[in-house]
Parts: sequence; C-alpha cells; structure tokens
Amino acid sequence: MAEREEDAFERKESKKDKGYIAFRSDDDSVGEEEEEDSRPKGKKVKREKSRSLALRIKTKKQKKEKEKDKEKEKDKEKKKKKKAENLSPPQAPRKPVFGVPLEVATKQTRLPDGVELPRVFREGIVHIEENCLEVEGIYRVSGTKSKIDFLRESYDQGKTVDLHEYEAEAVSSLVKLYLRELPENILTAALVPKFNEISSIKDRSEQVEKTKQLLTELPSCNRTLLAWLFTHMSHVIEKYSSNRMNLQNIGIVLSPTMNVGHSVLFIFLNYVEELFPDTKLTKYSGPLTTSVGMGDDEEDLPSSPNALASALAKQEAILTQLHEELNMNTDIAQPDRQDEMLWEVQRKVTLLKRKLRHAKRHALQSNQGEEQQKKQEHTTETRDEEDGAISLLEASEAELLLEQEELTSIGDELRKRLEQEKKEIERLNVRVNSSHLYQMIQQFIII
Repeated sequence: MAEREEDAFERKESKKDKGYIAFRSDDDSVGEEEEEDSRPKGKKVKREKSRSLALRIKTKKQKKEKEKDKEKEKDKEKKKKKKAENLSPPQAPRKPVFGVPLEVATKQTRLPDGVELPRVFREGIVHIEENCLEVEGIYRVSGTKSKIDFLRESYDQGKTVDLHEYEAEAVSSLVKLYLRELPENILTAALVPKFNEISSIKDRSEQVEKTKQLLTELPSCNRTLLAWLFTHMSHVIEKYSSNRMNLQNIGIVLSPTMNVGHSVLFIFLNYVEELFPDTKLTKYSGPLTTSVGMGDDEEDLPSSPNALASALAKQEAILTQLHEELNMNTDIAQPDRQDEMLWEVQRKVTLLKRKLRHAKRHALQSNQGEEQQKKQEHTTETRDEEDGAISLLEASEAELLLEQEELTSIGDELRKRLEQEKKEIERLNVRVNSSHLYQMIQQFIII
C-alpha cells in the first residue's frame, strides 16, 4: 500500500513539474489546517502519510543530487590533476648510488675531470680532508640518522649537496654507509682469499710486491677507491694527536664496514706510500662559468695554450654529459634550463677552441721568430768565431813567418860556422901533417 501511495505521489509531482497542477502557497498554513480539520479523519491520516513519504523522497533525491555533485567535483579534480600533470614536466628518474655496483655508480655519478669515483665518495673524502681531519673521533662517532638518510636520498636523486651544512660525523657516516652497502667486496670475491694469504708472509718487501701485483688485477675503479681511501686514512692517522684515531682504531672501524680482515687492512695502512705513491686527493673545481674564470668575451679566457686546453677538455666533458642526460631524458623536469646550459657550454667550447687556435698560432709564430732570432744570433756568433779564428790564423801565420825568418837566419849562421870550422880543421890538419914531416926529417938526420 505504501509503495502504491509513493508511486502515486511521484506521478503527481511529475505532473506538477510539467504544469498540470498549480503550486500552492507555502505561506497559507492556516487555510490548510482548516481544510484538514473539515475533512474526515481517515483522509487526514492519509494526507500525513503522503507528506512523510514526500519528505523521504525529497531527502533521497537531495542525497542523490549531492552524490552526483560530489562525483562531478571529483571528476573535475581528476581532470585538473591530469591537466597539471600534462603541463608540469615529469621528474627525472632516480640514479641510485648506494647499494649498486661500484662500476655502475662511478659511471652514473663521476665528475667530468675523469677521476673514476662516485660523486658521494669523492665529495665526502675531500670535505673531511679540508675541514674535519682534526675532529675527535672522526669515523668512530656516528652521525644523526635522519641527516644521513637525507644525504643518502639527495645523492640517490642526483641533487647538489653542500656538505658544509652538516657536521663531520654525518659526512664520515655517509662515507662508511656507502662502503658498507657496496654489493660486492671492494677486493672482489675472487681476490679476497689471495689478499688474505699475503698477510701470512713475513718478509716486508715480498708482502708489498705481491700486494702490488694483486692490485693490478682489480678493476680500475676499485683501485682508485682503495687508493683514495687509504691515502685519506693515512692523513687521518697523521692527525692522531687531535682526532685520537690511530691505526688500530681505523682498522676497527673499517674492518666491519668493508668486510676486510684486520691483517689485510694493516698491510694497506702500513704501506700506503709504496702501494699508492702517486695518489692525490684533488677537489673538483667545477666547470668554468661567466662569473668564475670565464666571461662572455674572448678577452676573459685564459691566455696560455695549456690552460686553454685544460679548460676546453673540461667543457667538452660537461657537454658530453649534458648530451647523455638529454638522450636518457634525465633532466626533463627543467627543459628550458637544460637547453640553456647546453647552449652556454657549447658557446664556451666554441670560444675556447677559437682562442686555443689563436694561441697556438701565436705561440708557433713566436717560436718561429725565436728560432730565427736564434739562427741569426748563431750565424753572427759563427761569423764572429770565424773572424776570430781567421785573425788567430793570421797572427799565427805571422808568428810562423817570423819564426821561419829567425830559423833561416840561424841556419845561415850555423852554415857559416860550419864552414869556418871546416877551414879550421883543414888548417890544423895541414899543421899536424907538417909537424909530423918535420919529426921524420930530424930522425933521418940523426941516423
């Protein structure tokens, strides 16, 4: 019965909407009450029931309308989000550094100057070298976990990080965290047993030679990381009076971090200079910019060919990196900035190449001029030497002539003397002969 009355009411309402029945005034409440009182009681009850049903139907309709409005609003919000997503460029994909192979992390995050190290490890080591070597308990005291996690996430997202905003313990803990999360032992699973065998060798020179030989079998990025790490740790140990970190303390810290035995670590720490003699912990100076080292004109560029060549190599490395990022769509979030950087670096490369050509040409001309000048000086010197030699020869010739004249005069005198001596000898011979004849005549007379 209630359902029939509800259907009838809906039909009446629909007819009212179509204009078949005129609306009654809601303000004429007194007239309604009088009419209801004059009607029979049964009809009054039905009227009240129909009103309650009407209220229920209205509330249902209102709820449905509200739900429809909410759905419309949700659809609008979804459309707005889609439009915003279409308008706003997507974020660059992550390039995780922690927990990935060392070779992958090095390839993805190394700096353009060619040092085969992940950016997080290199920047952490350089920061501690410059600012934190004398901090007491460096590498032994752990930093705040929230700060370490934030630094890790920043490096994994490829963001620029200013380590000066963090305390020394946070940076050293970040370096240890990177070493701890390497998926493979830094000495590699194949060579770890061989390194352990070296620790049993007692002869020092033999230990060093065999360690050097095993280091050559490691990948280049592993060798570079070991060289940087132990060279840095030797600098930490040198500051023991301030940081209270000696060789034993460093070994206690690094052994669980790197999963390397104490005996092997002590070989590296004791023979750092022999194993890694040419290692220099250099800070990346960054690309040339318009404010530092390079302006908009060629006059602001370096002047020497060597400085120009190094600056050109750095800019070309940055240009290559930008092209790789564009090809990999790693910086779509800021396409305008990426294009601007690409254009700026390309412009600097062009300026550097032009200036380098001019510098080489000028150096070549100056070298040629110097060579010509040297040749002229050499010819003048040779001429002077020849003139001096000729004068010396002339003087010696004159001396020889004088000596020859003297010798000829001496020879003439000697010849004269010889002739006189000969004459004297002849005279004496005649005299001797004459005296001998005289003696013979006397003897003949006596007889």
